[in-house]
Amino acid sequence: MGHAVRSSPRSRRVLGLLSERRYPAGLAAAYLASQAVLRLLGFRFETGLLTSAVQDVDPRLLETHLLQSLWYLHGQPPLWNALIGASFKVSHWPQLWHVVYVGLGLAEILMLFALQRDLGLPKRASAVLALLFSLSPEVLLYENFFFYDYPTLVAVTAGALAAGRFTARPSLGRGLAFFGVCGYLTLTRTLFELPWLVAVIVVTLVACRRQRRLVLASCAIPLALLVGVYAKNWFMFGVPSTTSWTGMGLARVAVEALPLSERRQLVAEGKLHAVSLVTPLAPLRFYEAVGVKLDPPTGIPLLDETEGPSATRNLENRTYIRISREYWSDDLWIIFHRTTAYLAAVGRGYADFFASPTNAWQGGGNDGHIRSYDHWFTRIVYGRLGPGKVGFFLVAAYILALAAGIVECVRRLRPGADPMTVTIAFATLTLLYVGTIGNFAEVGENFRFRLVVDPLVLAICAVVVQRAGRRWLSRSVSRARPPR
Repeated sequence: MGHAVRSSPRSRRVLGLLSERRYPAGLAAAYLASQAVLRLLGFRFETGLLTSAVQDVDPRLLETHLLQSLWYLHGQPPLWNALIGASFKVSHWPQLWHVVYVGLGLAEILMLFALQRDLGLPKRASAVLALLFSLSPEVLLYENFFFYDYPTLVAVTAGALAAGRFTARPSLGRGLAFFGVCGYLTLTRTLFELPWLVAVIVVTLVACRRQRRLVLASCAIPLALLVGVYAKNWFMFGVPSTTSWTGMGLARVAVEALPLSERRQLVAEGKLHAVSLVTPLAPLRFYEAVGVKLDPPTGIPLLDETEGPSATRNLENRTYIRISREYWSDDLWIIFHRTTAYLAAVGRGYADFFASPTNAWQGGGNDGHIRSYDHWFTRIVYGRLGPGKVGFFLVAAYILALAAGIVECVRRLRPGADPMTVTIAFATLTLLYVGTIGNFAEVGENFRFRLVVDPLVLAICAVVVQRAGRRWLSRSVSRARPPR
């Protein structure tokens, strides 16, 4: 007679742990394998944008005047340029950043898997969706592109995951991790400003009312740092924000909504300033051509340099603060007096928002290695059905995620809310904020704004599909049961 083999409680725990770690291990292996394949295809880690992106300080100044340049920075939050400047202390800084981005890619696929698991999705579905997302053309390109877009995407995913984990088991460590990620976003991207951070804090306080002291203690440092940047910019430059470029950014929507001929007429009538005859964010020589005088030298290279030896233009020149204010006045006049034209430009911004993030690619040659794959992905997955650039399936997914998230918040966001609700509330707030602020305040590369929230859209849509499937299955079973 055979004897049944009974496993001990300890062995069952070990087997359960191995089973739980099987999917993350598989995802990590698949991600590293994909990186190896990309190298065989000819992919390289691209750093060329460092000398052309207006968000990056002239590399020469970051090497020779790092602390001074960070202190006088007024167009961007300081953290991204601080990280770049610190990396220049390493002789092989491009290789260092490549390793960092590989680490970010590995973290993203694992966090997206964990996020979907926390939202109640099965392991297999969570793993498949995380893997497919990591293999999308935009992720393949941006994770090999030295700019702050991909780190922002990873941080947004981390924020959604950390929001639920903190709510499930509130602790100072988890709170510092959650609000630390939020602080990173606000100190790196002008897309995430103080109102967004305050809204996140309020949502967390509502859900964790009994732990409000812990919430306030956890958010104190990032909030203080952000407020400190606001205060510094307000005191030194009269700009209570992390950026002095708001007027120039909005001008890309409002001012450029009007034909140049109409702008010339309005400038002649004294209703608009002459800066509105110039394309926003242009080099200073174009503004000088319409009568703008440069500010007197300050002795600070960051504030005085116009076109440095390692940068095509320096938007941190102090003159741009005055230019941006002139644009801001013109923006408001156009919004109130040419509202239809402004809203039409906002519509173009939304069309750009729902385009592929690989559209108008600014990198080197990596896009050429996956051009055919990108072409079909955009048409099949995004639903770019016509000659335009809008992905209709993408629009539907974004609207579905936003609507489902709002319904979830209205129904369940209250004191003592479960971690899933808080995660969805964080995601919904971020989707709403990015989709509104990004498109009403700028147009041109709005697909970069949407890129960073794509993991949140994917996760919420997956939850909606799962719930719909369960309801359909429950109804089918109910109908199939014979009457008693």
